[in-house]
Amino acid sequence: MAASLVIGSPFIDDPAAAAGPLTVDIDNDGDDDYTVQIAEPQCVYAAQAFGADPSSLTLPASMTVASTWSSVWDIQATVDSADNVGGAAVVIRAGVRVLLDEAEKDAVCP
Repeated sequence: MAASLVIGSPFIDDPAAAAGPLTVDIDNDGDDDYTVQIAEPQCVYAAQAFGADPSSLTLPASMTVASTWSSVWDIQATVDSADNVGGAAVVIRAGVRVLLDEAEKDAVCP
């Protein structure tokens, strides 16, 4: 759930803003049952997109194949119970590929 919230958001605009805690009341009793700590999404790889995309004829010049980058992101969330009895936690990782233009790639990918 937490990773899909990040993936569904415009997280590449400000990856640091996508990080933070969420609380989950799974049984709807008014008490938080789980805490989810979302780490800042990390761009782990970016490569220039090559090949002719069938839709590239309709894209503006700023989004032609030559200026488009295929980036791979790591999104990590750590979940533990709200009272953390026993200290158990689960780490969830999701990977997602995002197509970026040159300016976006330069701003968020090393």
